[in-house]
Order: sequence, then structure tokens, then C-alpha cells
Amino acid sequence: MAAVRSVRFSSDGQFLVVAEAADFVHVCNTKLNYENRQEIDLFGEMAGVSLSSDDERLYIGVPNWIYSSLLQYNKRHRVGDMNKALMATHIWSLLTNRESLWVKWIHSYRIRGRNFWDVPIKNNVTWSWRKMLNLRPGLRDHMWVKLGDGTSTSVWFDRWDVVCPISSFISPRSIANAGLSLNARVADMCVNGDWSWPGTWITRFPTLMNLQKPVLEPLKQDKLIWFTSSSRDMDFSTSTAWEDLRYSQQEVQWANLVWFPQAIPRHAFLMWLLVLKKLKTQDVMSRWWVPIRTNTCFLSVM
Repeated sequence: MAAVRSVRFSSDGQFLVVAEAADFVHVCNTKLNYENRQEIDLFGEMAGVSLSSDDERLYIGVPNWIYSSLLQYNKRHRVGDMNKALMATHIWSLLTNRESLWVKWIHSYRIRGRNFWDVPIKNNVTWSWRKMLNLRPGLRDHMWVKLGDGTSTSVWFDRWDVVCPISSFISPRSIANAGLSLNARVADMCVNGDWSWPGTWITRFPTLMNLQKPVLEPLKQDKLIWFTSSSRDMDFSTSTAWEDLRYSQQEVQWANLVWFPQAIPRHAFLMWLLVLKKLKTQDVMSRWWVPIRTNTCFLSVM
């Protein structure tokens, strides 16, 4: 690496962007010991780099006197999204206690009697386990519990109502000071069809008033469900998780014009560039270099 012109970190600290004085921009993954690196070759002087507030776009300034510009690179998500969906499958196995030696080992040596949503991230854990724990914020809105008898659902950490998890506004210290267990179940806090919170909690934590009254069914077990982005509850599948977790944008009106079953890939690609106004036509190239004659074929000039 030559002299460095600009250095930027992503907001979560996962990516380090380093721009040399000329030609190269390096994007390093800090969580993989800087071994996973992407190199962008621009062949020109650099003015600097910057990231958007959501880390979805990388901007590179090019100060060349002929074709000075601000280049934008968008973050790719496809492989990462599939990895998230596959990791979600493992987490689903842990939460449902699927019959597996791996599940038993994780419960014995990683979770150790705690709730999965409450397990801390320690410095000496493996990369794969850390990755699963880091996925929890993005999965909470999708992994709900449909209450049955309420005996296997954590009243503090599981999501079984719209205001849950309760641990998001009541700290473990407050729970312990009230003489309650962190392992308490929903059924433990229900008496005669109503909640039995400590006397001062309704005043201290008014959000508890928004909880629906418990309707427990003694003959029915609690069930973990996948709550989709379209507000439907359904059984879990990797494809469903991928659909909800992947980075997506609204479909453009011209999608069927470019991509259709009988399309020739080369023609579809050129049409895609044309619609986005990225095709290297003379009017586009005239903005890069010294203006060329529009009545002359550029290839014949070469």
C-alpha cells in the first residue's frame, strides 16, 4: 500500500476504508482480522472517500481536471443475506430445542441455563457463535411466541406481545430487587386471568398497562412462530427468513422489459445499462474526455 490520502470507518466499526493518494481504494473487514479485503482500482488521483450514514454507499472523490467526479459504490448484500438466513435456521433450532447433539452442546456450554436473548457476547467466544449473537437485534421482530399454557415462555426476554421484550424497559436489577427470578415464565406472573406485577411497577413502568390480559390455555403448549414483514405468522423456513432479512428495494416499473424468461442475457444486460443511462454512448463519454465529434464513430477514430 502506498501513501494514504483518506481513512474512514463504517458506523459499526466493521469496515475500514483506506484511499491511497492515487489509483487504489481498499475496503477491509475488521471483524475478520483485516484478512478479507476488497480492492477498487480507479487509475487516477484520489480526493478522498466517505460513507453514507447507513453504510450502504461508498463515495470516492476523483479530482482529475478532465473527468473530475464523485463515484458512488453500493453495498452488495446477496451472499450476506443468505448467510443470515442460514444462521437464523441454527438459532431457530436452539429456541425450539431441536433434537441435535449440537443443540445440546450449545445449551450446555454456551447458553448454560440462560435465555438465548440474554446471553452476553464475551471476548473469547468463537466467530460463529459471536455472529449468531450479533444477529439477535434483527431477528427479534420476527421470532415470536404464540402463548399456550405459558410455561415455557420467558416473561422478560421472549417476544409474545407487541410491547415485548419486557427486558427492554425493565432492567435485570429491577427484576431482582422486586424478588423475581430472571427465569420466570409467563404463567408465573398470571393469577386468575390477570397480571401480578409488583405494586409500584405500574407507576414506574406505565408501558406494562399496554400488555394484553393473558389468555392461557392449560392444554396447549407455547409455540415459536415466524412473524413476517407483512405481519403474517407462519412456520419457519430458510426461504421465508431470507425474504424477510434480505436487503430489498421497490421493484421498478421497467423490470419486465429487461428481465423476462426468453431474454438473451447479453441483450438484457445492455438494456439494463441503457435504462440506467450507464451505456457508454458518445454523449456520456463526452463528459469524461475532451468533447468528441458526434458525427464520427468513436470506434473508427480509435
